Amino acid sequence: APKKIFTDEYFVEKAKQMEALGAKIITLKDMAGLVNPLRAASIISKLKANVKVPVDFHTHCTPGYGLASSVMAIVNGVDILDTNIWYFGGGSAAPAIELVYVFAKKLGVEVEADMTAVGQIRERLYDIRKSLAAFDLQKDNFPKHFDPLTDKLPADIEALFDKGVAAAKANDEATLLDACHAIEAYFGFPKPNELVKEAEVPGGMYSNMVAQLKALHAEDVLDDAMKLIPKVRRDAGLVPLVTPTSQNVGSQAVSVALDRKKGN
Repeated sequence: APKKIFTDEYFVEKAKQMEALGAKIITLKDMAGLVNPLRAASIISKLKANVKVPVDFHTHCTPGYGLASSVMAIVNGVDILDTNIWYFGGGSAAPAIELVYVFAKKLGVEVEADMTAVGQIRERLYDIRKSLAAFDLQKDNFPKHFDPLTDKLPADIEALFDKGVAAAKANDEATLLDACHAIEAYFGFPKPNELVKEAEVPGGMYSNMVAQLKALHAEDVLDDAMKLIPKVRRDAGLVPLVTPTSQNVGSQAVSVALDRKKGN
């Protein structure tokens, strides 16, 4: 079997080197949301054991891991978690802070964000998202309104949060994912994107590709372009899929897909 490169030890070593150079914070930036819950548990716990500076976890929900992996990161001592506010959370974005807040409360972890201010911002963001309908991949699928400070959860949804907490503590990835997906489905967040999971594509790169193909009236080649991404990335020397290299790889995959459609 080929030797694995991007192991936990690889990232821990990088983090220690950065700390030695004076880094004030270590962020694990997972733009494609590919860090599954068990990997979040192993890598966050190892980072916490090896560096003294705060550890931050940044992930997205595109392939369906985001919320569950964030809960696992909290259980394993992460200091900072990157989130989005409700109407801009989930899907190809980071998990919604409101759902993270409910989990954190159940875990007895203090959230330092001012949730009253978050609520005020949430109300403003509703109209802002409406105004961006032309660029919205999920414009007909807004999550239902929820204020974690005042709204009482139905008993069955409350039970899903409890089930998720118990599963995270037990390192039971499958049950944790099931609970988180059911919570997201109840509130109306987008379903996990299987294509993205296979192609290992960041959320922003995916949404850009969809927008570009719409502009070219060529949405029908999206599946082919997504399948081509791993090959294009490998041919380019396994470049990291983060701006700008992610856009370069995405554009090349789209070009190849369009060429193939034309029979070239």
